[in-house]
Amino acid sequence: MSKTTKRVMISLLVVILLLIIAIHLILPVVDLPSPKGKYQVGTQLFSFTDNSRKEIYANSNTQRMLPVQVWYPTEEKFCRNKEPEFYMEKESCKNFERVLGIPYLLRHLASVKTNSYKEVPISNQEHKYPVIVFSHGYTGLIGQNTVQMETLASNGYIVFSIAHTYEAAESRFPDGVSIPFSEEQTNKLDDD
Repeated sequence: MSKTTKRVMISLLVVILLLIIAIHLILPVVDLPSPKGKYQVGTQLFSFTDNSRKEIYANSNTQRMLPVQVWYPTEEKFCRNKEPEFYMEKESCKNFERVLGIPYLLRHLASVKTNSYKEVPISNQEHKYPVIVFSHGYTGLIGQNTVQMETLASNGYIVFSIAHTYEAAESRFPDGVSIPFSEEQTNKLDDD
């Protein structure tokens, strides 16, 4: 191998290494802040079907289906030996990037862990808890305010967040089915 080829190879490796370091500095995998309330946080994903109306955004003759995620107070004993949930699925990151028009910039969010534990029992320290319903905006996400949901749940609130199927960046259902935002489908209403 000639000296010139070696220099080019070394220079290329240095540039690649610097790019990798820069990406990790610009887009770090962050830790979400720990909620300060007295409770640990549980979470579950549900799906509801409104049999009284058709899905206006779908081409098929289906009923309106909505995923709903709930955050709630739980106890530390229920969370032992469990890992907290990740902030987003890899596919969810891709769908969100597509909606925002920024490919590859949000993939690291699939590595961010929340402070919520999946499908653990609700705390029985109280007989009832106040309820809050959260509805994201157009092209938003069911868990876009996870830090806020966890803070509320850690302070004794039950928080429900509804994803608006076809209008959200993504609607993920408990069975793993994912329905991404569909500008084509939502624009059909404007055409009518």
